[in-house]
Amino acid sequence: MPVYSGLMTTARYGSWPSPITPALMTSSLVGLGAPSFDGDVLYWLETRADQGGRSSLWRRTDDGETAEVTPDHYVRTQVHEYGGGDYAVDVGIVVFSEFSDGRLHIVRDGAPPTPLTGGDGDVRFGDLRVHADRNLVLAVREDHRGPGEAVNAVVAIDLAAGGEGLGTVLCSGADFYSTPELSGDGRLAWVEWDHPNMPWDATRLCAGVFDGSSIRSNRTIADGENESAIQPRWAGERLIYASDRSGWWNLYLAEESGSHGLHAAEASFAEAQWTLGMTPYAVVDGDRLICAYRDRGWLRLGMLDLESQHLDELTVAGQPWSMSVGRARPGHGEPVALVLHHADRAPEVAVLDLASGAVEAVRVAGELPFDQSWISAARPVSWPSEDGEVHGWYYPPTNPETRAAEGELPPLMTISHGGPTGFSPAVFRLDVQFWTTRGVAVLDVNYGGSSGYGRAYRERLRRRWGLVDVRDCAAGAAAMGEQGWPTRPAWRSWAVAPGATPRSGR
Repeated sequence: MPVYSGLMTTARYGSWPSPITPALMTSSLVGLGAPSFDGDVLYWLETRADQGGRSSLWRRTDDGETAEVTPDHYVRTQVHEYGGGDYAVDVGIVVFSEFSDGRLHIVRDGAPPTPLTGGDGDVRFGDLRVHADRNLVLAVREDHRGPGEAVNAVVAIDLAAGGEGLGTVLCSGADFYSTPELSGDGRLAWVEWDHPNMPWDATRLCAGVFDGSSIRSNRTIADGENESAIQPRWAGERLIYASDRSGWWNLYLAEESGSHGLHAAEASFAEAQWTLGMTPYAVVDGDRLICAYRDRGWLRLGMLDLESQHLDELTVAGQPWSMSVGRARPGHGEPVALVLHHADRAPEVAVLDLASGAVEAVRVAGELPFDQSWISAARPVSWPSEDGEVHGWYYPPTNPETRAAEGELPPLMTISHGGPTGFSPAVFRLDVQFWTTRGVAVLDVNYGGSSGYGRAYRERLRRRWGLVDVRDCAAGAAAMGEQGWPTRPAWRSWAVAPGATPRSGR
């Protein structure tokens, strides 16, 4: 492993020797996602580049044994093209989508997977929810059998379907659906929206009574013309959801008399819903939620009390991604499964014990063949535009064994995320470190249109794609020189403590 040797050589920026090769970038790390607890058993997905991008389901039992649940399958759905909600599990019953044909498969008691639904690639299922007590799976179904555009619906599938059938339609008529959430007393909540809207533009949040084969007594909870109401969850008999009616995705409680906010903040408690199965927050019990929220670009973790509406920030090393609240055996605390991303190392599936605050790394995406002295940490930067302030992350050239000649300035590479409403977080990325270790500075731009900074910021790009984003990137590159970033001394270890205000970098 290359480590800091104490020797320093001089070379031009951009020519520094680096341990990060193209082969390392494409093969060293495993993709980790979708952690989920089923009792005291932890499940998650792993994606491997050396297997053609195949995604597979893994689990760890309480005795620490780790095993692949789907060694001969590719766990993925293409509902809404981007997929998500590829699997679900309840009391040992696992249901997942097989990528090759779109069919759902079921795993019982550790036996090999068997088909649950029919279809031949023309019907897809995603956003899965297994309810073993009702002997069914709830799913968003996308039907490509007819002419024209695919038809979407929320369906219920019998767990004894035996490889036949495509489910019973519960909700239909809208262009798109997501997040079918069933309460313990039999009420179903879901999100729907129509063309030309995307789910971050305008949605309808609906709920009704599920009688086992249909939905009755439907009502609309939220339906603002410019409101994205998403991610419903049941906290006992109370319905929680995220809405950006205030300009930020904050959390709300739905009641018969209307909805009221649970914690007003200029922070995002949800993300742009490009995929299904997103988990920006989770219900711990009837009175508490654990939330991953984006505050000035930094992703933080907090506990929200529903009665007092007070948000306590939780201290964890790393930024929380998807999460799931577990139910371990008595005496094992209250575990929360997280995918944690770090500034200076590979991401990991981890378990946070809410009782003690301890974090256990269960699965690491990979070991890096170099130490942390090679890693450039992101620094928050901003600059003006005609629409207002623009945000990004600046990564200085970092190499413990090489420096440039006095007075030389590094080249700057300006990059931006896909989207348009995506977001670039300040986390470890090999594609960024590939350049910084070679002596190239990197500016990662969250251009106007990015999520994480409120609805007004997100809508700067609306009907101006290819204009605002390009302008913001060009202005950012010029601003880095004007603000003097390339001439500032580099430091290796840089972080923002939970609850602290990130430094502006100016």
